[in-house]
Amino acid sequence: VSNNTRNYIISNEGSVKSFVDSHNLLAAEHEKLKAGSVSQSVNYDRKKLLQFFPDRTITDILSPKETDIADYEKMLNTAIAKFSGNKKMLRNLALELDKAIVNDSLEEKDFRDLISTIAPYTKEQIKFISKNIPNEQIGYLNYLTSAYRLEGVDLERFNLLKALLEGADNSMLLAGFDDKLSDIDFDYELPDMDFDDISEIDIC
Repeated sequence: VSNNTRNYIISNEGSVKSFVDSHNLLAAEHEKLKAGSVSQSVNYDRKKLLQFFPDRTITDILSPKETDIADYEKMLNTAIAKFSGNKKMLRNLALELDKAIVNDSLEEKDFRDLISTIAPYTKEQIKFISKNIPNEQIGYLNYLTSAYRLEGVDLERFNLLKALLEGADNSMLLAGFDDKLSDIDFDYELPDMDFDDISEIDIC
């Protein structure tokens, strides 16, 4: 939440106007607040928090005997996962993933499948592949995509390439070709990781 919202909550004032009036009594001229701006901040933050927490959150937490706090801990973890600074790690992944989806558990096999799936699409891995494609292959790729008129095998290869890059259904075109995706040699191997040694992840 914004500093204005945080300070308003801490102040225990009954309204935004009361908070602003109280703040401005002791604030220097350049630090004085406007009630309209603070109200906008509070309303914006309120709507954002309601995406994760019910509007009775404060009342429920203050009545722990009648509330399952574990439910609110899960809500908090979900919110942290969405807005955590660790999200910047995903910038190194050349995939467009839905950042609104949050799941707080995954079976070990599924997690290892996830690692194996995304490993080829890290920016470092893609950089490595880009630098190691033979020049004659790159040249032929450029030829196919720039030639005015193609015939024979060149045309067939162009159609395959076009279907592949434009996301068309290329299952028929790929028939007869080896599945080279399963034979890619990466410049590194995934180590045998002992995930039991990982006890905590620092959240920025």
